[in-house]
Amino acid sequence: MSFSKRTRISRHITQIELFISCQNLKDLHTFGHSNPLVEVYIKHNHQEEWVKLGQTEMIEATQNPDFLTSFKMSFTFEEQVFLRFKAYDIHHSRHGQAEIHYNDYIGEIECNLGQIVGNVNKEIKRNIKNHQHDEYRGSIMIRVEEVKENNDRVFIQFESENLENVSSFFGHLTPFFYLGQYMDNGEIQRFYMSEVRTGNGTWKIVNKTIHEYCNGDLNRNILLEVYDHHRGGDHKLIGVAHFTLQGILSGLTSDLNLLNPHDKSKHSQGKFLIGNVRRAKIPSFLDYLSGGLEITVNFAIDFTSSNGDPSSPESLHYLDPRGHNHYESAIFAISEFLLNYNNSKSIPVYGFGAEIEGSLNQCFPLTFDAGNPTANGVEELLNSYRNALYQVSLSGPTYFSPIIREVVIEAERIHESQLCQRYDLLVILTDGDPNDMQDTIDWIVRGSYAPLSIVIVGIGSDYFENVEVLGADDKQPLIDSDGRQEERDIVEFIHYREVDHSPTALCQAILSKLPNEIVAFFHKRGIFPNVENNSARNKEKSESPQEAHHHHHRNHQYKVDK
Repeated sequence: MSFSKRTRISRHITQIELFISCQNLKDLHTFGHSNPLVEVYIKHNHQEEWVKLGQTEMIEATQNPDFLTSFKMSFTFEEQVFLRFKAYDIHHSRHGQAEIHYNDYIGEIECNLGQIVGNVNKEIKRNIKNHQHDEYRGSIMIRVEEVKENNDRVFIQFESENLENVSSFFGHLTPFFYLGQYMDNGEIQRFYMSEVRTGNGTWKIVNKTIHEYCNGDLNRNILLEVYDHHRGGDHKLIGVAHFTLQGILSGLTSDLNLLNPHDKSKHSQGKFLIGNVRRAKIPSFLDYLSGGLEITVNFAIDFTSSNGDPSSPESLHYLDPRGHNHYESAIFAISEFLLNYNNSKSIPVYGFGAEIEGSLNQCFPLTFDAGNPTANGVEELLNSYRNALYQVSLSGPTYFSPIIREVVIEAERIHESQLCQRYDLLVILTDGDPNDMQDTIDWIVRGSYAPLSIVIVGIGSDYFENVEVLGADDKQPLIDSDGRQEERDIVEFIHYREVDHSPTALCQAILSKLPNEIVAFFHKRGIFPNVENNSARNKEKSESPQEAHHHHHRNHQYKVDK
């Protein structure tokens, strides 16, 4: 580990969460309904370029969206953070993912974080501006809440009965529900939307952290809103109810009577029963690191001819004596950071898409030693890459599956257990889409069952349409050729150009999801952090049976289910 328990942070850093809503958005559709989405950009001083922080989900058929997607960030009093919010009215989607086009642009607002935090209710409302249009285009509201983190998760399964059919005499009841958290200013922030079902019955389990339910306050009211779904977006309210986590976890609350606030007779609109509720403590990423988790980073580098002749300054592989090319800067930044969490400092590194001694090779070690594909440390890794450029001929096509296959099989050999906590990260650096899409999907699906995550970094100016589908946050689960669905989403795509070729921003983007993926993988398999930062194998050899039993018990202190 690269940090000490004696380390002190001199600045006071507060974790906050941004929530976004809009009012009276301009409808850009000639026919149909408005489908809004908001992009969020950030920078830390006036001289920096804007960097995209993320985007909300698209909400169909509304001009007054209250987005479920929120954005967490650090707030430091002495630092300026500038924010830009761009609103769009989406016309098209591909594979379930919103496609943003220039003519979908409604307008934007800008502010700094201090303006929001310093406001009485920690919120601001600004009219949207579009320099090409002077008319009123609606407003965007930004609200901030301090994050009081609680990693415990609460699983709730609701059952509904006797729901009122509010649509029509002949219409079918198609209910769904929202859960909303009451904020510090008294307003409601929705954080969960259920599936739409037919009639009464048992709902899918709600699985959220205590922070997401109630910002860590077990006695804070949570709002249940039940609607009858209409395709046009004009959903009909069935009824609402309130509950607290304290009430349902203690068993004092077992059913929720739905009332329509517009019905003065207070007639019951049906009931939601608490079918099952369970609380579980989830260990953190730092808990696993403290317990000796090893992260192995594997690199795969694109040596296809579309990168350009390495001897040309226009090539993506050009070895510029004045500094790193984009491949080198990405390799350096990622490996330097992640080697802090790997004691051996060894990095398996492969190439693909090159001819070696006249034969095309889609998976070769840059060490040119099949028995030892690893480089020791960052400098040896960079030297292996540079030396390979002089020993191979760039060729093609671009195949990802042989590389992914190699790393998946190695990850499967780990046989993860309480005694062996290792996780692999495969970083693929490429200038284009793969030509073996289905084979790539097949191996990604298989890899989703192993201790593995995959990050694809786009180098150059290609559009990466297929890769974006693989790495989209809102994509449908991948399915392999045999019909097996991926267990979890393990692929992240980052276009290096879109983080302004900043190695720091690239690392932040890569590492933003990796901790949660690692924790979720081990927790699902009942593998918990080892309490001591020692080799579990060495402890197994030295402990007496009584000590081993005690150590095993402490490792499982995280299993706190009600």
